[in-house]
Amino acid sequence: MALPVWQKRVEDPSSIDTSAQTLFFDAKKFFAVDSSGSTVGAIMRAQAKAVTAIHGNPGDKVAKWDSKCEIPQILDNVSANYFAGSGATSPASILRQPPAVDSIRASDLWVLITDGEIAERSIAELTQLADDVEVIHVPVVIVVVGPRCSSPSNTNISVGISFFAAAREALILFKDHHTGRLYLIGAKGGFAPLKDEGPRGSIDLSSWESIQEYANEAAFVKRCGELDISLTQHQGRRSPTKAVSLGAEWDAATNALVDVPTLLIQQQVRLQDLRNLLGEEAINQLALICKTRGQLDILRNLLLRHKQQEVIVRLEDRHGAGKIMEKIRNMSGQEDRFLLMEQLRGAHAANRATYLDLQNSPSEESRHATEINRLINRGLAIISGLQKSSYTANILSRKSNRAMRSDVLSAEDAEM
Repeated sequence: MALPVWQKRVEDPSSIDTSAQTLFFDAKKFFAVDSSGSTVGAIMRAQAKAVTAIHGNPGDKVAKWDSKCEIPQILDNVSANYFAGSGATSPASILRQPPAVDSIRASDLWVLITDGEIAERSIAELTQLADDVEVIHVPVVIVVVGPRCSSPSNTNISVGISFFAAAREALILFKDHHTGRLYLIGAKGGFAPLKDEGPRGSIDLSSWESIQEYANEAAFVKRCGELDISLTQHQGRRSPTKAVSLGAEWDAATNALVDVPTLLIQQQVRLQDLRNLLGEEAINQLALICKTRGQLDILRNLLLRHKQQEVIVRLEDRHGAGKIMEKIRNMSGQEDRFLLMEQLRGAHAANRATYLDLQNSPSEESRHATEINRLINRGLAIISGLQKSSYTANILSRKSNRAMRSDVLSAEDAEM
């Protein structure tokens, strides 16, 4: 069956050089280091230490960025005083610097290091730029450096969220610049084994004690080695694309990437594709991508267009109770009345039994409609939650089942 226009077939695995794998430490990296004014002093020293400790390939490059991005240099060639801060926080400057884009593409992964945050409109701009220069297929590690917030969920991840949302393989670390300790905020794709909850589990960001912690970068690199965290070298990586993965479950079901802008304008999506899109992992991923694009309302409209007409089973008179009652009203003999009352009780019981049979044994079409609408309501609840969320790490945490059910009911009420 031909793919719909909004899906892009993943290249035949035989055409990908799967032997070109490299361990995390040995991977060729491009470091994009925030040098805005707020990094001056202890934070910049913490950033520089992170670069030095994660650097493990002689081809590694580095570039500082603030309101402008410098030309990338071979990391081993930069001077000891290279890392210094001034200027504003504008990660879009990285993607406006062609040599920096080339360095991202020519790396096995790139590392975005920052202490800052950006406004929501800047996130949408950054997402569009990442689309335009086609770098979302490159694995990314985002390192946020600074003082700890009250909980990991309050950590601002606005600078890197565009890349984390769209990349198939992505990692977010927080580094406490006072202690040098690293904390795992988010991981997916090849980095997912780092999560204690399992590759598809959600990280509990409610407290610093509940998340994976590393004493320093060396401890983190050691753990990556123990888990055999590997990446495909850039020579064997799939061609650049604007299409994204919606997670491992989506990949397994479809073997296709999603062109999100084209998907959002579809008037009709095939039933099986709709089911796959509404899977828990896929809809969470799609909604997060749409948030970074400023397109959650468009996603909501797409889901609402696919609401199914459900057959509502009602208690109806299918066994003549109404006619019997009419006879009772018009009769005169007492003996006939007792007989009719017995018939009326039987008709009511038959009506009730028919109602329960229809309710408990819906048609296949009705079951499909109910299933799709339930999944759509869950998607609407996820959208509603993201629209209320700021760009803190809390948006990466899945809600409890109880909270999700509450939002689903609210979404259903909003449509009535």
